[in-house]
Amino acid sequence: MLVLSRGEVEALLEPDALIEAVAQAMADLSAGRASMPPRVAAMVEERGALLGAMPAYLPSAGVLACKLVDVFPGNAELGMETHQAVIVCFDPGNGRPLALMDGAAITAQRTAAGSALATRLLARKDARVLAIVGTGVQARSHAEYITRVRTFQEVRVAGRTPERASAMAVALTAAGRPATAASSIEEAVRGADVVCCCTHSPEPVIGREWLAEGSHVNSVGFNPAGPEVDAATVRDALVVVEYRPSSLAPPPAGPVDLQGLGPEDVVELGELVSGTREGRTSPAEVTLYRSGGVAVQDAAAAGLVLRRAESGAGTRIDLSALERREDDVDVFISIDMEGVAGIAHIRQVMRGTDDYPLARELMTEEANAAVRGSFAAGATRVVVNDSHGDMTNLLPDRMDPRAELTIGSPKVPHSMMTGIDARFDVALFLGYHAGAGTEAAVLDHTYAGRLFAEVRVNGERWTEADLNAALAGTLGVPVGLVAGDDKCCEQAAKRLPGVRTLVLKQALGRHVATSMSPQRAREEIERAASEVVRDAASFEPFRPDPPFLFEADTTNTVSAELCALAPGTRRTGGRAVAFETDDFAEGFRCLLAWTYLGAHEAPRYSCRS
Repeated sequence: MLVLSRGEVEALLEPDALIEAVAQAMADLSAGRASMPPRVAAMVEERGALLGAMPAYLPSAGVLACKLVDVFPGNAELGMETHQAVIVCFDPGNGRPLALMDGAAITAQRTAAGSALATRLLARKDARVLAIVGTGVQARSHAEYITRVRTFQEVRVAGRTPERASAMAVALTAAGRPATAASSIEEAVRGADVVCCCTHSPEPVIGREWLAEGSHVNSVGFNPAGPEVDAATVRDALVVVEYRPSSLAPPPAGPVDLQGLGPEDVVELGELVSGTREGRTSPAEVTLYRSGGVAVQDAAAAGLVLRRAESGAGTRIDLSALERREDDVDVFISIDMEGVAGIAHIRQVMRGTDDYPLARELMTEEANAAVRGSFAAGATRVVVNDSHGDMTNLLPDRMDPRAELTIGSPKVPHSMMTGIDARFDVALFLGYHAGAGTEAAVLDHTYAGRLFAEVRVNGERWTEADLNAALAGTLGVPVGLVAGDDKCCEQAAKRLPGVRTLVLKQALGRHVATSMSPQRAREEIERAASEVVRDAASFEPFRPDPPFLFEADTTNTVSAELCALAPGTRRTGGRAVAFETDDFAEGFRCLLAWTYLGAHEAPRYSCRS
């Protein structure tokens, strides 16, 4: 089964294609060519919230899917998203689960795509002023999608909180969609040709008397406690809905605004697409698209995502392989080379030197020591990720045959952590080193020594151990052991809660150390691994709180210029780039993209190793 994160879903959705996919889905729904029951929901009354289930079968797109979506209006005050969702897609031929994907991005974009379609079909061709009421995710999506179907000379933003409206206007302007913040909702709506209501309000946010002749209104807010649009607007407008059986049903299937209307009082959006019903009949007519959200739109969007994901996006999991006994213990080992006992100089870790073959042997035997200790403590599965350089350093024929070996590069999507998933009980980091810029540390660097002078998360310098542990934390996997030089272990102990560290050498400089003998180091690693695996349940995953600001200082300006090609990256200085996200895994992947993009020029302009 394919698993797609929010960032991956967003990258795979193309707005213009989505609008067309929604148009086809709505035409199919109105023509009876799709199967979609009204939404059902469990109400969480003490929170004024709900959890809805939205299944649909869309034969024209070959999609059988179900969305689970919750609406928690109070989350806005907590700085959390009000809508959260997942979508599961099934094979319409045999019912096999095909994919699990984040549904929040699809909810936001397919809703805006529906409004864009309605605007294209109903708004006057000469519409020039757009008013957006709301400051959340839906409002931002509408700003992107509505401006694709009409050319506006002015975009106004308004909400309950002027500060949020101002912030959204600034963000839209910075993204290339100039907007201004109105002092009130009424000021934004009066004189507007197109109005988008994107709120959770339990009472009307617009008044009929504010609407200009010939204006078009998109209303997408949903609150079972009350209407988003006033009764006079509903009374006077040509009302367009997605699907009569859903839209005119009581909440949670249909919006409160439409209660009391009959099938003859509304037109379906799909009927406008197919031309079986007429839309706007005069330049002065007010039109209202009242969206309650329908599952065929989710199915259409999910179908687009699945088709574009065939190029290799996402993570594939075998559900049957997730079955495990309660006493199973899975261990993930990431082993680098710089922190291995007996290694101190750059010559030892570089392929092609006389010293490198011995370094491979030292690295392989430390990995084997950890494998032995893990199995001795009851591990049922051990996966070893070769995590140094080109990641083909471990000697396969010398590895403990009980272990699985992940070898080769580039390892997409998680490099040193590729292969880890939520099944693992604990991770061990061996052969690790201190972060870039650490004084008197053996071969200090962070992911790309010739590229990054420093890597920071939320303003603090982070090491490879920090980054990899946080990625493991997103899957609920704790790091139990970090082995390397004293500087590496000191940094790990400060950042990672409860981690055990094993100092194998005292760093005296970048290329100088006083090391344990390799034999003693292996004994210590085997003992430490055994103890950590035995106590795996006592370790806590490292889960820093979002949002995350990833920053990197490169060693030259050309590399920063190349890193800035990564989507979402902004250049913050001549040799500095940054990326902001609420999803740590997305930020981690962006950092890896920087390493591949920027490192192309790093060897030419930098002498760092």
